[in-house]
Amino acid sequence: MRHPDPVETRLELLDVVRRAFDWIGSVAVDVDGGLGWLDGGVLVDDLYSGTAGVLAGCAEAEAAGLGTALGTGTAGSGAAGSGAAQVSAGARARLLELATRGPGVATLPDDGLFSGWAGVAVALRAWSRATGDVAAAAAAGQLTSQIAGRILQTPASRPECTDVISGDAGILLALLADDSGLADDSGAAVRAAHVLAGRLAEAAEPGPDGLHWRMAVGYENLMPGFSHGTAGVAYALAAAGRTLNRGDLVHVATRGACALLAIGHHPGGWAVPHVIPPPPGARQWPTAGATVRPAPCGCSSC
Repeated sequence: MRHPDPVETRLELLDVVRRAFDWIGSVAVDVDGGLGWLDGGVLVDDLYSGTAGVLAGCAEAEAAGLGTALGTGTAGSGAAGSGAAQVSAGARARLLELATRGPGVATLPDDGLFSGWAGVAVALRAWSRATGDVAAAAAAGQLTSQIAGRILQTPASRPECTDVISGDAGILLALLADDSGLADDSGAAVRAAHVLAGRLAEAAEPGPDGLHWRMAVGYENLMPGFSHGTAGVAYALAAAGRTLNRGDLVHVATRGACALLAIGHHPGGWAVPHVIPPPPGARQWPTAGATVRPAPCGCSSC
């Protein structure tokens, strides 16, 4: 059996990544500040399907050690004509331009992680960590401080949306990623993180085997997965508990994990349903209808 040649494998990987960035560059459009990308014919700048997501991908390539070969790096560097260099420079410039404008940009309607400003901050921070880009780091810190300020100015209430994609859980994770902002326990980022974590903990719904979170108050179905439900919120609370030294948040997150273990165990295997209860006519899991038994998670809280 012939083992893959590491050099050949890396060259193949570089070729795939280079062609991917060439394609991304080919569908870019010129916009204020740099380059942008369309989704369904509409300019989007968010992490989910827009400029922030593109820069996050560039940061991943840098962090994987592919930057030199691809010609990317901090602003102004990179091989002339390199698709990856043009994509990273254009996405970086666009997000820096948006950071100077602040709230009111039509392509960023909220502070959500994948839908709004938190995603821009995360992408810029990832790029700065991978490349040492000081300007990107400063912009990420500025945006995070602004998000924290808006949270602290909002009257206390239950979260309108709890999830990772556009709700409190995702914004909480973005705040926790701001190392400089978390250095000061009295800073806005820390205080805002406590506010969001508290709101999420209070929004939990007790069940027979633990805790669940709905995507929004009054939402008809439970979605236990990471993007819109229990898994994502529990993950964010566990991260907050560890970072903020709050055992109560870890306790709440653990109860969420216990709930997931319980609903996932079936006699025929383990699978967490996408939606509870499933909508009429939806395809059922192979084990649907089986009696769910409590998971042996060893947690005394559930």
